[in-house]
Amino acid sequence: GLLGLIAVFVEIIKIKPKVLIALILIIVMIFSIRTITLNEDWRTGYSLYTHDIVVAKDNVYLNGLLGNELLNAGKYDEALKYFKKASIIDPSQWRNWINMGAAYYSKGNLKLAEKYFRKAIEVGRPQMGYERLGQLYIEEGKLTEARTVFQEGVKQYPQYQRLQLYLAYSEYNLHNKQRALEIATKAYQTSSTPEALYVLTQITNDQEIKLK
Repeated sequence: GLLGLIAVFVEIIKIKPKVLIALILIIVMIFSIRTITLNEDWRTGYSLYTHDIVVAKDNVYLNGLLGNELLNAGKYDEALKYFKKASIIDPSQWRNWINMGAAYYSKGNLKLAEKYFRKAIEVGRPQMGYERLGQLYIEEGKLTEARTVFQEGVKQYPQYQRLQLYLAYSEYNLHNKQRALEIATKAYQTSSTPEALYVLTQITNDQEIKLK
């Protein structure tokens, strides 16, 4: 460690004890000040990213991360500026498109939310893209559109249970109970989670399904 290196150095040049103590104190103070400064910069993700983006303003990841911090803080317009910049720097990063959709959704602009969730699917076909777009259609009462999205998602990710359960939900609310039962049963067989059991039970008993 640092003290070991100092001991070797002292042995080589034969520093006097009083001088050695003063030297150690100076070194400790320097490292303490540096640690305090770093801690101030890194106290939160937001302060870290705003600090770093000054010298790396065209870094796609920093723009996305800073946008995400602002999104989580409810500063949607500010977040959108960074997501848009990140998507210009590298349009292939699907997460920025999804986050733009999420920001517009939080602002109540469902049309633009739909646009960017669809863009995320076009760019990278992420599980989250199918889920968010399908949920948006359910919220708008567009069950046929939701079913189509979830069908596409399940085709891409046949083992992802959330998409299976949302597809079962869509079929059930479109009055296709038998098909919904088949999908819910398969979802439960994929993984016997409480959520899958809940959906399967509700369909079996002709009860309303409430998915989070």
